[in-house]
Amino acid sequence: MRSTPDPDSLPDLVEPDTAAGAWARGQAETFDYTAWTREEPNESFAGSRTISLGDIAVHLVEVGPAHTPGDAIVHVPHDGVVFAGDIIFHRTTPISWASISGQIQACETILALAPDVVVPGHGSVTDQEGVREVRDYFSLVQDHARRSQAAGIPLEAAYQDIDLGPYRNWAHASRVYANLACAYAEAEGRPSPKPTEVMEQVIADDHALTRHSEQSTGGRQ
Repeated sequence: MRSTPDPDSLPDLVEPDTAAGAWARGQAETFDYTAWTREEPNESFAGSRTISLGDIAVHLVEVGPAHTPGDAIVHVPHDGVVFAGDIIFHRTTPISWASISGQIQACETILALAPDVVVPGHGSVTDQEGVREVRDYFSLVQDHARRSQAAGIPLEAAYQDIDLGPYRNWAHASRVYANLACAYAEAEGRPSPKPTEVMEQVIADDHALTRHSEQSTGGRQ
């Protein structure tokens, strides 16, 4: 959390005359951060930890690096619920900033808990099927990245060539560029790219896809 920039500094981190710059300005103009303060946890844990809320046991489980360098899920076995945070994006394209293989393993960890209900970080409440979809999406991305790298195909070309199959109509499909960049870095033993290094491509193509969708539907979404 300490390594994450404050939201009001986003416009300063990207080039102003770019799609990412326009997005950052829009965020700054939409939300008022004048009274914003960062609230950091006063306790931490590694691996797992169980706390009690009244008579209910709540299990905290470390699953990162995956979406970020440090991820955790919350399992409430009494109710058959997993609060998955940004490990799960339901029916909208997920994004990884740390580890594609970690994302896949995090999904497997959730599935091993056999929850009835999964609360995602983005999208509607789901179940184990929603977790499988995210796992299979990242497996598709990882497999494509590995084949492309083995064939000497650059990241940009791999991005243009990927067939997202059943995931092509998920919102923000261009996030696959960031996921492929993460997979390439992971396979090469490099640190994952910073958001500022990939978000221009993601946002520019996301805007293009949105305009195409609006034109195809006569402005209706």
